[in-house]
Amino acid sequence: MSPKINISDKANINPASGSQQDFTAPVAYTITAEDGSSAVYTFVIKVSKPSSSDLQKMSNKWENTRDLNFKMINLDVNGNIWCANNKYGGFAELVKIQNGKEIIIDFSKFQAQQINNILEFDHSIWVGTTNGIINISGKDTTKYNLPNNDIKSLRIFDNQLFCSTTTSIYKLENFKWTLLATNQNEVFIDFVVTTNNIYLITAKSLLKYDGTFKKVNHSLKYTDFETIQIDSQGVIWISHWSGIVKYENDNFTYFDYSTMTGMPDSGLDSFIIDKYDNIWMAWGKHGVIVFHNGAILHTFNKQNSNIISDNTSNVVLKDNIIAIACFDYRGLGFPTYMGVSKLKIQ
Repeated sequence: MSPKINISDKANINPASGSQQDFTAPVAYTITAEDGSSAVYTFVIKVSKPSSSDLQKMSNKWENTRDLNFKMINLDVNGNIWCANNKYGGFAELVKIQNGKEIIIDFSKFQAQQINNILEFDHSIWVGTTNGIINISGKDTTKYNLPNNDIKSLRIFDNQLFCSTTTSIYKLENFKWTLLATNQNEVFIDFVVTTNNIYLITAKSLLKYDGTFKKVNHSLKYTDFETIQIDSQGVIWISHWSGIVKYENDNFTYFDYSTMTGMPDSGLDSFIIDKYDNIWMAWGKHGVIVFHNGAILHTFNKQNSNIISDNTSNVVLKDNIIAIACFDYRGLGFPTYMGVSKLKIQ
């Protein structure tokens, strides 16, 4: 923001009136009078969380990119859509959608059967595949090989890049991947990094790593975990096919069709957590459900919004943009990707 502040002609203000400031944190303005005396005024801008009615008003504000042939994996800072073309029986292709135009990047020389992750970090694109990590920086492409090359997830924490394979966690340091931890007895699916710990999920368990691996199962109700995220309060959230699980203070709380009204019985593909700690869940056949603090705030579907389809898969958050991959079932039940619906949140 660039606020204009009116003061006396003989007074000075620092920072200057009309200068751009980052109000995600308090900003202090110092006003100095003609006699040299000064006063400091601190400005704090608070943005209220969107309510159910606020979300409902956004229903027809989705911006749609249609007629795509590939699954969206992520967005970059310029609004480009990055997709994966994971071929059955062939090598994967990376696809960049720029201004509606599909640009196919041939990955055949890397011999990756599948692209699992695409992430923008440090002004370049990082691609996690079943055969290592590929970095795209301008016109340069670099491949990183790890002892276990099946890359399951890429994460950014504290301006550092991390990755997980099926058995290990690495951190990028000076353009080299440093091993942080390994566990040959587990098969990792996803992970998150905190200041003191790394939390990982397998299909059947939650693991905590603080120098050693510890299971925190407590007789879990579900054993098909898919994605793990952490909110601004440090609460861990885990998705499975039928709902979402909250892990806080060493306790698990389940939110699914058996515990709350409005939750589908199956089909949860992925979820993200926005800056308000709202959870956006992409469901196959059920649209997008926005959830907060144990309650459903709103559901976006074809009936009440201009989203492309009720069949949604990957959901990503880039800055203030929520993007949803939409698909249709054709042929033998395999998904055909129809496009991407994007929504700007304040």
